[in-house]
Amino acid sequence: MTEPEQDARQESDSSHSQPADTANRADASSHPGDTAAKLERQVKFFKAVALIAVLGCVSAIGWTVYQRRAGSPVQIVIDGKAVATAKSMSDALALLKAGEREKIGGAPYPDDAIKPMQKIQFRRVERDAAIDTDTTATHAIANAINLHVRAYAILVNGHSTVGLPTEAEAYQTLTIVKHHFESLPPNAPIAQASKFVDRVVVKRMGLPASQLRANAVDAAPYLWTPPKSRTYAVKPGDTGVVIARKNHISLADFLAANSDKDMNRLHPGDLVNVEPSTLTIHIQVVKQVQITERILANMPESEAGKERVTYAVTYVNGTETSRRVLGMETIEKTRTRYSL
Repeated sequence: MTEPEQDARQESDSSHSQPADTANRADASSHPGDTAAKLERQVKFFKAVALIAVLGCVSAIGWTVYQRRAGSPVQIVIDGKAVATAKSMSDALALLKAGEREKIGGAPYPDDAIKPMQKIQFRRVERDAAIDTDTTATHAIANAINLHVRAYAILVNGHSTVGLPTEAEAYQTLTIVKHHFESLPPNAPIAQASKFVDRVVVKRMGLPASQLRANAVDAAPYLWTPPKSRTYAVKPGDTGVVIARKNHISLADFLAANSDKDMNRLHPGDLVNVEPSTLTIHIQVVKQVQITERILANMPESEAGKERVTYAVTYVNGTETSRRVLGMETIEKTRTRYSL
């Protein structure tokens, strides 16, 4: 074989072997990537299966617990005493809130201002336990629970009276109280601005539900209505002095508290007041009052003459305490008697 033929054969062999080598290299380079991708897919599949299995177990356990416990009725217990029974925990919580709202008379206080003063518990009971109606449960909770509510209290001489949801309503209450005493008889012009005799301040503080009011119109009468007096049943041989001494009240206060009774005609069994019934607050009102008077008090009316006197009269809670003359005007002159 000549040298040219040998060269041509070698070229032919090399051309036939080159594609095979290229394919082998391509297979070798692509095989590790395919294996890793397949392995990654398998891992994802097993993770998904495991997650589904876990969720199924948790759901089964949760449903079992709900059927056995969470689905059973709930008893609301206040200070160790069962008050009401609800169908579920969510119903029990809703009824507790409704009872608190009824306790404060529906006043618009925020939930974070209401604080129960007793221990409140929720107890699971048997599934066949009797369930209270919403109305019955709400009333029972309202009657059993004691609350302190942060409200804007009106303090008179350091003592709390009533509480309002807002500071503006507390001051509006005081304005209504002033107008109430200004409207008492006599019907005369106001001579100067009315004022409080007591030290009155508005302060936010915790109050029992009994002192709360929803608005100024509801709160104002509390300040002008006398508190109920404590009473005492007269016993044989009792006199005003004896009753006052027994109940540690001065005779003057005792007589004032019983001004509508005749102390000389007390009978056994009669009820008398044994503590003063004073108003919580005192308002001073000055009115300009005009009165027609006789000029000469010791003369007959036909000869005494008349004059119109204008007074500045000071009242405290409707009772006159003082007066001063502002002016006088003669209406009818006095008649002079002549004698021979």
